[in-house]
Amino acid sequence: DTERNSVPDGHDTTRLVLVRHGETDWNRDSRIQGWAPSSLTDRGREQARALGTHLSDTYDFDRLLASDLRRTRETTALLRDEGIQPEPTFDRTWRERDFGVYQGLTKTEVFDEYPQFSAETGVSAVRETPENGESLLDARERVLAGWEQLVTDTDGETALVVTHGGPL
Repeated sequence: DTERNSVPDGHDTTRLVLVRHGETDWNRDSRIQGWAPSSLTDRGREQARALGTHLSDTYDFDRLLASDLRRTRETTALLRDEGIQPEPTFDRTWRERDFGVYQGLTKTEVFDEYPQFSAETGVSAVRETPENGESLLDARERVLAGWEQLVTDTDGETALVVTHGGPL
């Protein structure tokens, strides 16, 4: 309704609601997922349903965007089952960082065995590119470009973005 999507003085405002996908086995085990096709756990599905109920009771969304990876697709479907209305647009822009050959390793394994990716090594870590992956800087630029496009496209709308911890 109009009142929920307006500021007190009656001028429409843009609302952007950003959410992270539900829990996966790899999240629980502190494994780096990157672009791996991991599924939600039962707990992750419960989280998505509860969030969908809350969001559908709170907002009337004009737009729904999501990463095109399996865990965000599953989360998006569950949100929609709970009343989120817009048809989703799935987009690579909202993906997690591609960690290449290191996907599946724990964060401890990666950052202990490959310290060039650790923030403790300094600013050079943001430029370091995993084999068959992308640098943190490249992932940042990809997400920021998507953010700028989203802000431009959603003037006066309420949009929901289902993404990952990295882009958030």
